[in-house]
Amino acid sequence: MRVNRRALWVAFGLSAILTGSARQVEAQTVSRSWTCWSSSVMAAGPFAASATLDALCRSAVAPASSIRLDQPSAPGTAAAVAAPRPPASLAATVVGRRVFLNWVAAENGDPPSSYVLEAGSSSGRIDLASADTASTVTTLIATEMPAGATFMRVRSRNGRGLSGPSNEVRVVVGNTGDCGGLKALAPSSLQGVVNGDAVTLTWSPPPAGCMPEFYMISAGSVPGSSDVASFSVGNTTTFTAVNVRTGSYYLRVRSYTAAGAGAFSNQTHVSVGADPCRAPDPPDSPAATVFGTTVLLTWSAGSGTPTNFIIETGSAPGLSNLAASNTGSSSTALAASAEPGTYYVRLRARSRCGTSGPSREITVDVPKPTLCASPAHPYVHGTGFQRRSTLAVGGVVADYLARSVWGDHWKGAHLLDVLKENGFASIRVGVTTISAADLSRTAPANWGSLAWKNEYWSSREYAERIVREAAERGIQSTLFLFLSADAAFAGKQKGPPEWEGLSVADTAARLREYTRETAQYFRDKGLKIAAYEIGNEIDFGILDFSTSGRIQVPPGMDVTRNLQWMRDNVWNVEAPLLRAAITGVRDASPDARIGLHIAGLAVGDGNAFPEAFFDAMVEHGVDFDYAGLSQPYAYAPWDLDRVSTECWFQRVAELTDHIGGLGRPVVFSEASYPSDPATTEAQPMQDWPFSPAGQARWVREYLKFVSNQPNVSGFFYFYPDFHPGIDQSLGHSGLFDARDHPMPALGEFRVNLPR
Repeated sequence: MRVNRRALWVAFGLSAILTGSARQVEAQTVSRSWTCWSSSVMAAGPFAASATLDALCRSAVAPASSIRLDQPSAPGTAAAVAAPRPPASLAATVVGRRVFLNWVAAENGDPPSSYVLEAGSSSGRIDLASADTASTVTTLIATEMPAGATFMRVRSRNGRGLSGPSNEVRVVVGNTGDCGGLKALAPSSLQGVVNGDAVTLTWSPPPAGCMPEFYMISAGSVPGSSDVASFSVGNTTTFTAVNVRTGSYYLRVRSYTAAGAGAFSNQTHVSVGADPCRAPDPPDSPAATVFGTTVLLTWSAGSGTPTNFIIETGSAPGLSNLAASNTGSSSTALAASAEPGTYYVRLRARSRCGTSGPSREITVDVPKPTLCASPAHPYVHGTGFQRRSTLAVGGVVADYLARSVWGDHWKGAHLLDVLKENGFASIRVGVTTISAADLSRTAPANWGSLAWKNEYWSSREYAERIVREAAERGIQSTLFLFLSADAAFAGKQKGPPEWEGLSVADTAARLREYTRETAQYFRDKGLKIAAYEIGNEIDFGILDFSTSGRIQVPPGMDVTRNLQWMRDNVWNVEAPLLRAAITGVRDASPDARIGLHIAGLAVGDGNAFPEAFFDAMVEHGVDFDYAGLSQPYAYAPWDLDRVSTECWFQRVAELTDHIGGLGRPVVFSEASYPSDPATTEAQPMQDWPFSPAGQARWVREYLKFVSNQPNVSGFFYFYPDFHPGIDQSLGHSGLFDARDHPMPALGEFRVNLPR
């Protein structure tokens, strides 16, 4: 391997090892290199801004093959008595020419004040670099590593000396120029901003896989064309064109490697000069996900600010003979019920200026339901509920706190007292990435004096109060991390705004630090968390690395049935993010159990989809303790009315036994059933009508079922405090009426009370 040693020196800031007359020149170069990198970090936000500063720094002060490290300043540490012990578990993840390093601080001995990274061209050597990180952070990112193999170790340092080395890792960086004959994935998030006769384009690089060698911009006079211009802009993610002629332009960008052109990004539209009222552009990126007989359509709005959309459905390509319906809103998602069959779907956008042309047509296949396991899958029927220490029974709670502090509910009795009296021994509590400053600086007893803000809901302080109130009553708490500033669930996985556009490796670093900090926060508050669930309903990805975000689904593909595509494009990207998040939790709370919760019960054909998800997580080395599942909800159409209770429990038992074969138990993280059909689109299951008595029988039979299955370790009723006055879609699935009086189903949980 031929290594640019000067580039390594510049990256690691090793002016001390330079000799002779070159010392002063090199030291100046180092200083400028760090100044540029700091500017790039402070530009946080759109990836293009960071990448632009990064590119400017490379051209101004550093060779193209230089390495730079992204790390915060070292915090103050206490005076050491002895040299620290070596770090452990050094690991490296390579993404293109980026290397993400993480390690674990020594458990015993004096703490380090910083770490020293050593790099060599062969095992045990330090002939490439030896750099002090000037930080106690145990993660580090090196960008633009030269191709070849590098051997790395890390040592702890404090005022008393240097530790021995950690384990050594061999890091192999490929040549991003040829990518082994692979084409790059499509860029994403293309946006255009017009300023006079100048147009600035920004975009994000592919979220995973081979990194592009350069990008090509295509400009057309009509959607999808390149009749105006097509040109290379090099390996940058921003471009400004000046002196652009008055007109309307449709712009796309695509990645290139030595293997050729990748797929186009999304299309954006800009108008330079006069722009009379015109119809919006056709919707972009239509996609369909099938859940039984429910079809979830999603698309991108395109340019032109549409106010609503037309969905055209035909029995053959190009036809609209089955339906042409107006969505009535600017939302870019819609769930609908469909009989088994094949449908051809297009969308049009509408605004006051007119109706667009059709979008690309997609094919939607709705299969006949195959809910009953064939052959029959045996399971333990039991004679009744079997109370056991290995089974957590409880509910998912959140809104009661807001309703009691800022509303007029739960004034006479505390919800958690009522739940505990009826057999709830555990709760699940969601927490967003928001820390609500108002709640933090106000005593909980005075929260009611504050005006309600939506950011309070499930914020760190809000969740802390629920967990504390539960602990005071002897109720165990599980935290599920939304990994979002708002609620996240199947079909909606949006990361914090400040993480937008980050690479997988950079996101993993942020994610590990966030989960560590969150777990440490609750530990410092003296609160014991029994388990952490990473994300919420994560079978289609997490953060923005999902099929509803930065990972583009091929046209017409039903991802619930193309499991290999999910393995190769979604779950392989999700796995390192989950590993980083789990490491962060265990850095602060080593004894906490880790759960992965999906919405995949009744997704796709039979149990193939949820089984494939957990198989993939085990294969990718994601170290989780249990699998979480969501029971289908009746507010949307389902297939459960077409199957007997026996067949449904056979199917569920088949899935729990498969996951049990992976060495993990199953927790029903979310489950509920309506007591009234008023707010449902589904038909009731055969043995349980949508009535108070039917809801109670459903709870009784489900508790009996889960308690008798050896591979089930938990059952949580979803939002038991809901009623129609709180939520219209799930209101009738709660266990209380509008006056906070218990429904009959609540009493069914009393079988879990100690005898």
